[in-house]
Amino acid sequence: MFINSHPSIGGAMKLPQNAINIAGYHIQDKVKPLPKNLQTIMDKAKNGVIYFSLGSNMKSDGMSEEMKQSLIKMFSKLDQTVIWKFESDTEISAPNVHFVKWAPQPSILAHPNLKVFITHGGQLSTTEAVHFGVPLVGIPIMADQHVNMGSVERKGFGIKVTLAEDMADELNAAIRQVLSDETFKAKAKEVSAIFHDRPMKPGPALAYWVEHVVRTRGAPHLRSPALTVSLYQRCYLDLLVLVVLIHFVFIMVLTLYKMDASPPVRAVYMVIEALNIPDVNYVELNLLEDEHLKEDFLKLNPQHTIPHLTDGDFNIWDSHAIITYLVNKFNRGSSFYPMDPEKRARIDLMLHFDSGILYPALRTNDEPVFFGKATSFTPEGLAKIESAYDFTEKFLNGVQWLAGDEPTLADISCVANISTLNELLPIDENVYPNVVAWLKRCSELDYYKKGNEPGLLEFRKLLKLFLARKF
Repeated sequence: MFINSHPSIGGAMKLPQNAINIAGYHIQDKVKPLPKNLQTIMDKAKNGVIYFSLGSNMKSDGMSEEMKQSLIKMFSKLDQTVIWKFESDTEISAPNVHFVKWAPQPSILAHPNLKVFITHGGQLSTTEAVHFGVPLVGIPIMADQHVNMGSVERKGFGIKVTLAEDMADELNAAIRQVLSDETFKAKAKEVSAIFHDRPMKPGPALAYWVEHVVRTRGAPHLRSPALTVSLYQRCYLDLLVLVVLIHFVFIMVLTLYKMDASPPVRAVYMVIEALNIPDVNYVELNLLEDEHLKEDFLKLNPQHTIPHLTDGDFNIWDSHAIITYLVNKFNRGSSFYPMDPEKRARIDLMLHFDSGILYPALRTNDEPVFFGKATSFTPEGLAKIESAYDFTEKFLNGVQWLAGDEPTLADISCVANISTLNELLPIDENVYPNVVAWLKRCSELDYYKKGNEPGLLEFRKLLKLFLARKF
């Protein structure tokens, strides 16, 4: 089993003898010379060179105009020469910034005048930086890039910057810190030395082990002894029985499948906080990467929606069903969802209003942005939001809360969506004073601050990023 990693990049792991680290196999021993124009640029850069490339995940020509302008303005104030991999012609410019549609990355990283590599933190780019001993400033976008840059930060040869429309200031601070602090360069060289200190280079090692497996007919001598143990031991059935017994005898842990930016998920968060429910296991599902469509999750929830709650062998989805279930189980008859038929009916009425009016108004507007190519909202979509505000304003006429004299599940569920709609179309205090006052009251509740605000901030960042896309 070949693993495209090395302890110097990631960390030490317990691996069987048939697992071979081959990170760096793709890097040639003799780096190709730079094209003449790049060779001249890098040779003559008296203060050194910064190389900026985010790989193929986020192309520079797909950035918003505002992001490109803020980055070029920031780069122009640096003393270093900047080589920016930019996939198409562009009108933005600065005296010290050079744009290239294609860049021979290993050749650039090998140049002694390179000071910093600004990267997305992909596995190959991180490996190449380690190979050549170059300090990093990473802007991870997805998947393993966050893990890689986390390792880089821990090992001390780079800094991670959060991807955002307004990241220029944070990126500038990171670049200047790496340039001014010699420990980043020293650590990069130290990690590079460890990376190269192997009995055999990764390319020849890859060829050797392939041939070894062929010569030994599958290398049975390297296979794990675990393959020869009895079936019940191999499957850990004895341990499984013990775990199941502990689970059923002592504790039943809830599992919530979620994505923090989702308003329905945030409604469940607020109820968990309000009821002080302990021992909830959270499983992240990124809808933007179709993780909710994986086979294991579809077996639990054919509707493939979040939030999804698993309680033992019981599965339930839809936030309204989940929050009423949680109150009935952990605080039956509480003021959040009282037993009185009339009071409960008023709350149910508002929960249906939330699912039938508020959430559809949100989906009409944000789905084309997050799951399509829309970069603005339609007049028809915004009209649905206005209509939702108008209904809510009338419901709050002369009262403090939507379904009683104190906050209930009605307020929790509705505020998750209305606080999100406010990000799409800010609520006009002159037109909807009751809604604005109610939203302020909700925002002062402790469980709102803990359960809604962090995810609302995440939604705001995602929305801003997606609206700024260029196609």
